[in-house]
Amino acid sequence: MFGPPTQWILARARSRLERGGSLTGALTLPDPSEQQRVALAGLLGRRPRSGRSLRVDVDDLDTVVRRSGCAPSLAAAVVALTGPVVDRAALAAEAARDWRAVFALADPLVDARPALGAWRDRLGTTGLLRRLAGSREEGQALMAAAVSVLGALPADGAPISVFAARVLGDGHGLDADRPLSSLVLDAVALLGRSLSADGDDGDAGDDGDAGPDELVGRTARSAEWRREAWAAVGVLVSELALPVLTLGLPGDRHSVTGRVLDLWRGAGEPVHLSLRQLVGDPPTLTALAGTAVFVCENPAVVSAAADRLGARCRPLVCVGGMPAAAAASLLRLLADAGAVLRYHGDFDWGGLAIANTVTTRFGAVPWRYDRAHYERALRPGLAGLVGRPVDARFDPDLSDALGEHRHRVEEEAVLDDLLADLGPTPPADPGDAPSVASRDPH
Repeated sequence: MFGPPTQWILARARSRLERGGSLTGALTLPDPSEQQRVALAGLLGRRPRSGRSLRVDVDDLDTVVRRSGCAPSLAAAVVALTGPVVDRAALAAEAARDWRAVFALADPLVDARPALGAWRDRLGTTGLLRRLAGSREEGQALMAAAVSVLGALPADGAPISVFAARVLGDGHGLDADRPLSSLVLDAVALLGRSLSADGDDGDAGDDGDAGPDELVGRTARSAEWRREAWAAVGVLVSELALPVLTLGLPGDRHSVTGRVLDLWRGAGEPVHLSLRQLVGDPPTLTALAGTAVFVCENPAVVSAAADRLGARCRPLVCVGGMPAAAAASLLRLLADAGAVLRYHGDFDWGGLAIANTVTTRFGAVPWRYDRAHYERALRPGLAGLVGRPVDARFDPDLSDALGEHRHRVEEEAVLDDLLADLGPTPPADPGDAPSVASRDPH
């Protein structure tokens, strides 16, 4: 009855049944061949019809099937000829209910920590959990593990492998290539930001003005961003990599890191601070409240300051480019302590990008880093600017100046001015530094 020219009838009837629909109304075939027209006419016992499509009433087909005696109905004929029909709509509804139960595992955690609500909601809208898991059973196991990990935060400065072994019983459970790491990373970042806001009455956060949705939707997943996100909740990832360079930071008597800082400050020598030290044994920096702490881009500034000023150098931090996890942790400690961060970098597009980060995320203000100081430093023979232009959010006029002159000025070219500011009696530079800049913490 249903040969090749009429197989489209079975295919369309089966598709409708699989979607949970009923076999009523009509079935339509666009652009039929002449053979298909003739076959349908023969099936129904009528003359072939013309037109751009074939349309047949399901009731007519049902009648033909019953009269033929091959099946009691068209639906029964579909099953007999093509196999059992699975109601895909019903299956999809059942799967949706099962996945809602998986997401509900996070409800008690979100109730206790509302900042994680954006993370849980986006897991459903983006499909991340389902992609990582593949099956509902694996999704349930992943979500349960994620809840255990997030519920154990903040940690006490433990390496991530130690933390994973403690919480999951698997020291590699949070390795960067594991699905669980991808699942919790946005939540870790949100939780770190929430903890920071709780600590400073909500005035600052590691992502400036970024809202929860913006943070959760972050597309960049660099290794450094991962290190910093975990560090904000007391978990160390590659904690000895990329330390931050400092000079003249006062320490304290209560932490090993603080005592080391005091020792090197008295010797007038630079010191590298690792993420391990800054998270596991952070110094108390309250002596710097209201005091200017200078932040530079290049280690050459620190080296020259140590050579020329030694122990007389005012507090100085070198980010060494875009702040890595250790530098970001130190800048956050300084900002939370009430220090006045003043930033200087190379006058080029890369320097502006770094300045945007330092000013936006840590509340720094420019230090000799504006149009006037850039134009004062211009001279023949400077290298031209390269790369894509960057808008200086802290000072649009500086971006315009770089675009007009098209030359870069590196920090090494203005060392004398920078070192003069870093000395115990800095020269007056109207509009460059607030009155707190001259205050000495000791």
